Amino acid sequence: MTTYIPSLTLPSFVFDNAAVSILLPVVAGAAVGYSTRPSETQKLYLALKQPPLNPPGWVFGPVWTALYATMGYVAHRAWTVGTTSVNPSTVSLAKQGATLYTIQLGLNLVWMPLFFGFNRPIAATVDILALGSTVSYLAYIWGQVDETSGWLLAPYLGWLSFATYLCVGAGYLNNWDFTSSAKKREIATRPNLYRTTTMGEAVRPEAPGAINIPSAPLQELSPHLTLQPPLSRRGSGPGLILVVDHYAQLEVSEKSLDPPPLQKWAEEGFAVVQIKVPGKVEDGGEFPLKRAIEALKACEQCIWGDGVGLICESVFLKHAILHEHRRGTAGTWASAPARAPPVNHGTVLNNCLHLHKISPLSPHLHLQQILSKYATHEKSFLRPPPYVTHRYGSPRRQHTATSGESSPITIPDQLRHRNLPRTLCLVGWHDRGRELDYHQLATQVSNDMDTTWCMQWVGYEKLASAVSNAGGLGIALCSHLSALHDQLAKGYGKTDCLTAYVTRIPFYVEEAAYLSPHIKALISYGGRKFTSISSPTHASASLPPQLVHISGPETPRRESVSIVQDAETSSATTPSEGPVKSFRYVNAKSESKWVLPAEEDYHSTSAGIAHTRSLAFLKPLLNGPYFDLEAIWDEHCRYEFGERDVARTMATMVAQPYVNHIPTLTGGIGQQRLTAFYTNHFVHANPDDTELEMVSRTVGIDRVVDEFVFKLTHDRQVDWLLPGIPPTGKYLEIPFTGIIGMRGDRLCHEHIHWDQGTAMRQAGLLPDWVGFPYPIEGKEAGSGKRYEVRVPTAGVETVRKLVDEGALESNSLMDAKWREVDDA
Repeated sequence: MTTYIPSLTLPSFVFDNAAVSILLPVVAGAAVGYSTRPSETQKLYLALKQPPLNPPGWVFGPVWTALYATMGYVAHRAWTVGTTSVNPSTVSLAKQGATLYTIQLGLNLVWMPLFFGFNRPIAATVDILALGSTVSYLAYIWGQVDETSGWLLAPYLGWLSFATYLCVGAGYLNNWDFTSSAKKREIATRPNLYRTTTMGEAVRPEAPGAINIPSAPLQELSPHLTLQPPLSRRGSGPGLILVVDHYAQLEVSEKSLDPPPLQKWAEEGFAVVQIKVPGKVEDGGEFPLKRAIEALKACEQCIWGDGVGLICESVFLKHAILHEHRRGTAGTWASAPARAPPVNHGTVLNNCLHLHKISPLSPHLHLQQILSKYATHEKSFLRPPPYVTHRYGSPRRQHTATSGESSPITIPDQLRHRNLPRTLCLVGWHDRGRELDYHQLATQVSNDMDTTWCMQWVGYEKLASAVSNAGGLGIALCSHLSALHDQLAKGYGKTDCLTAYVTRIPFYVEEAAYLSPHIKALISYGGRKFTSISSPTHASASLPPQLVHISGPETPRRESVSIVQDAETSSATTPSEGPVKSFRYVNAKSESKWVLPAEEDYHSTSAGIAHTRSLAFLKPLLNGPYFDLEAIWDEHCRYEFGERDVARTMATMVAQPYVNHIPTLTGGIGQQRLTAFYTNHFVHANPDDTELEMVSRTVGIDRVVDEFVFKLTHDRQVDWLLPGIPPTGKYLEIPFTGIIGMRGDRLCHEHIHWDQGTAMRQAGLLPDWVGFPYPIEGKEAGSGKRYEVRVPTAGVETVRKLVDEGALESNSLMDAKWREVDDA
C-alpha cells in the first residue's frame, strides 16, 4: 500500500493538461533513446545471443511510442476522474496512482541506459522486475478509480512481461556479461551504418567505419617508370615488370570494379614496376629495363629470387619511329646499347635496327632472315625528306639526289613480301672508295650470304656516338638526318636511306627481354609471342617460357607470295625458343586493348580468365607469391557467420569487392555498398542456428570453389535468401555453391549459387501443381478444363542426394506428370 508523496509525484498541471500528459513520456523516452546512441544500441542488440521469439530491432521504436502515448493518456484520465470525484477515497487513490505513475516512469526511463548504455544486465533485470510490479499495482489502483484506465494499461503490462522475458533471456544466454569481447564481438569497431530511434524514426545511415586495407605508397621513379610495392596483407612478394603503352587508358574505370593493371598485380602480391613505352631521357631510355630491374632489387618488399616476370599488356605500343616530313612529325632515337660491339664489328643492319629502336643487338645476323620477315610490301619506299642528300646507284655510275631532287628508290622484286606489314627501316653507308647499291644488297639477300661482308664498315659505337653528339635521346629523326649524314660523310662515305612506318609492338622490348638474364617469364596480351633476332650470348641461351593471350576469333591465314625462301640458319645464330603456351579469347575484340578496364574494348570475362591463366603461369616460374587460400576463406567465414563482425569481414577483402547472390540478385558492389549490405541485411540478419556444412572444396590459383549445405530456421525475414518473405518457421537445408575469387591474400568477389526452387519448396511456398496454358500432345484442354503439370522441384531430398549419392533413386522427376482438371 502506497501513499501520495508530493516530492515523488509530477506536478498536477502535467495531469490536468491532456497534451502535456501524453507528450511528456513520449519526449522523455525519445530523449533517453538518443542519449544511449541508437546505433550502438542496435549493434549490441544484434550481437547478443537472444532468446526465441525476439523481434527485430525496428519493432521497439513504434511499440514504445504507442505505449508512452497510451500511459500518458491514462494518467490524464485517471487523475481527472479521481480528483473531481466527491468520494474522498477515490481522490486518495487517484493521487496514490500519480505517485506510482511517476515512479514507474522513472524506472522505465532508467532501464535502457542500464541495459544498453552501461551493459549491466543484472541491474537492468532488477529494474524491469520492479517496473513490472509497480505497473501491475498502478493498474489495480487506477482501475478502482476508473475501470477503463485500468484496462488501458493492460497492453503496457503485457509488453513489459515480454520485455522482462527478453531481458532475462539475453542476460542468461550471455552469462550476464555484455562487456566480454566474445559477447560484444568488438562492437566499437563495427561500421556505424544502422540507426533506428526509440520513436521509430528512420535515420540516414552514417558513413562506414575505417576498413583496414593494406596500402603501400606508389613511387614515381620517373615520368614513365612507377614502382608499386605489394598491396597484399603479407606485404612482400616476387618482382614483376609491366610494360604498357604510353597512350593506353590506365586510370580507374567507372564501368568496372577491376583496378588498373599496376594495382591489380600489386594486390596479387607482386612488387610491380610499370614501364610506359616509349620512355624518355629521364626514364633511362625508351625501354629502361635495366633501371626497372634495379628498382625491384632495391625494393625492400620485393623478394628477389632468380629473376622477375615481364608482362606486355598492350596490343599496340603506339609510337612512330620514322617521320612524315610533310606533317613534320617524327619518332625518337634509341639509347646506346649497354653491350655494344667493338668498333669495326658493327653492321649496316645493326645500325638500321638501332634506328628501329632495337637495342642491344648482336652483329651476327642473317640479313635475309630479317629482310624476308620485315621487308615492305610496297615496290617503292616512301620518299626521303628533300633536305637529305642520298647517294645510290651502281659502283660505276653515281647519282646524287640533292635538295629538291629526291626520288623514290625502287626495290627489286626479290624483296617484295606482300603479306607482311611495312616495318623495315634501313640506313646504310659505305667505306671510302667503295659503293653499295640496292641491287647489290638484293643479290646478297637472294644468295643468303652472311652479313659479315659489311662488318668492316663503320662500327656500332661510332653511330651511337654520332647520335649522342647530335643530342641524345628524344631527338626527332627529321631534324637530325642531315646531321647524321654529315657526321658519317666526314670519314665514312655517303649514306643511303630507306624509310617506312612501324605499327606493331617494338622489337627493342623483345630483344631486351631476351638478352636480360633476369627475365624468367614472358606474358603477352598482344596476340603474338616474343621473338628474338639476336645471337645468343652463350650456348645455353634461350627465350624464357612464354604465355600468349590472343583476342578475337581465328582467321584463315593467307599464303605467302614471296619468292624469297626462308633462310636455313644454324643453331649458332638462332636462339633456342623456350616453351610457348597460347590461349584464344574469341569474344574479345581482335587487336584491341581488351584487358584494360578503362578502355572502350575492355572485355571483363575474357580479361578475368586471362588473368587467372597468367597467375598460374607466373607463380611456378617466380616461386610465388603463394597464399593459403583456404585459410583466408575460412577466416572470412569465421568473421561473417561466427563472430558476425562486419569490420573484420570487410578487412579480409580488397578495396573494391563485390558479392552476388545469383538467384536473388542481392549483395553489394564496392566497399561502401557491400558494408551496408552486410550490416543491414546479412551478417546480423541470419538466424541464430545458421550452419554451413561443407561437402567439397576445390582450390585453384586464385579462387576457392565450395559445395556446402546452408542450414537455418526461417524464424525471421532473411532478405538475401527469401526477399520479402515473412518468417515461416521452417527448417531449411539448401545445397549451395560458392565461387570465391581471391586477389593475393584477400577476397575480391563471391558468386553464390543455389536452387531457389528447392528453398521455396522447403519453405512450403510452392504448390505441387501449376497451370499449364499450352497444348499437350497437340491437343488443347477440353471445354471448362485446363491442364496442370507437376512442379519439377525437390525439397530436402536435394541435400540427401548431394551428401550421399545412393540415398535416393535418380531421375524420379523425369516421369511425365500432367493432368486435366476443371477450370475452376
